[in-house]
Amino acid sequence: MQNKRKVWWKLLLYPLTIIIGILLLIISPILFLIALGIDCDFMIGNLLLHLFYLPFERKEKND
Repeated sequence: MQNKRKVWWKLLLYPLTIIIGILLLIISPILFLIALGIDCDFMIGNLLLHLFYLPFERKEKND
């Protein structure tokens, strides 16, 4: 009887570890992209400002 309990516990352990592993593989890149997106909003905003707005600003000052 005690031997069957150990086997049942091990059989339950393997699917749980697989499910937790898959969840970690799915959730961690999503969290990374969210964190990157928060940083990228500022970076892309500055990049667009430098690419489009500031060159025109310099031309207007020269004229």
